[in-house]
Amino acid sequence: MEFWNAKYLGSWHLEDTYLFVTLEPCPMCAYAMLQARMNKLIFGTLDPKAGAAGSIINILQDKRYNHQIEVVNGILEKECG
Repeated sequence: MEFWNAKYLGSWHLEDTYLFVTLEPCPMCAYAMLQARMNKLIFGTLDPKAGAAGSIINILQDKRYNHQIEVVNGILEKECG
């Protein structure tokens, strides 16, 4: 993701970007979102086995990082589950 951003956007930051996904991201994906400085994650359903946006851990809103991402969940939850 960062390579694509740098090559086509001129920066590896994705500020002012929203990501829409059906399933809560895993820890590795959540950390990549933090590194890209995304603003908001919107997802459908929680992942009780590997969720990193509130189910098991909440990497995206951890105050120890210098960037936090707004999280909205439960959008079309039944259809996504």
